[in-house]
Amino acid sequence: VASRLGVDKATVSKWDLLKFGNIAKFQQTLAEYADEDWFPYNVWKKQNKTNAVGHEGNTETEWLDRLVWGYTEPFGVVCDPFAGGGSTIDVCRRRLRRYMVSDIAPIVEREGEIRQHDVTEGPLKPPQWKDVQLVWLDPPYWIQKEYGHGPSDLSSMGADGFHDALARVVRGYAARVPSGCKIALIIQPTQWKAPDRRFTDHMAEMLRRIQLPVVQRIQAPYESQQATPQMVEWAKDSREWLVLSREIVVWEVA
Repeated sequence: VASRLGVDKATVSKWDLLKFGNIAKFQQTLAEYADEDWFPYNVWKKQNKTNAVGHEGNTETEWLDRLVWGYTEPFGVVCDPFAGGGSTIDVCRRRLRRYMVSDIAPIVEREGEIRQHDVTEGPLKPPQWKDVQLVWLDPPYWIQKEYGHGPSDLSSMGADGFHDALARVVRGYAARVPSGCKIALIIQPTQWKAPDRRFTDHMAEMLRRIQLPVVQRIQAPYESQQATPQMVEWAKDSREWLVLSREIVVWEVA
């Protein structure tokens, strides 16, 4: 194991490998990790979700899987403070990563696995900050879907409050994680539910507020089927373009 992962034996001896399953399963997972086919493009289009858990906030788990594979090593820690559906747990278990996950309102089926935590109260506190290799942020896309979890719910805030709160989440983790850790945020601009249908570019607001090096910007667009006939007619009448864009930005902590 030490040779395969490129670490010293003393480090491996501290790992509880059995919590990841039997040794045969562990070896199989290592083989899959070593032989992974890499997707070498930064446009990640997916028509149908592969998520096993039905949760309104879940994005495509294949995208998180690529980020975990690309930016972390086995037994590194992934932090996800918007993990209400539990898909991050599933990805990390399959990839032999440790995880620290929470949500303001975890789904009932996984309440025992996801701690309840409000992101406005500060970052999660993993046992070892030095082991955190990826922070995955899949927040509410502002008012596009209001979850109704109280005034600290990001989907219930005004635009400025939303951007400020989300920027504090990013900065809060950036101040604690080790150098080289990646912080990945996925979000879509708001249009249809914005006041006066005004295009609201959340990623631009985050890039303006977060002064960290950007190592990648990944396009993860929606399919056009998400637009209703009413939206299409409005776009034609208003001479506007309906938003299908969605982006993942990856920062690296210096």
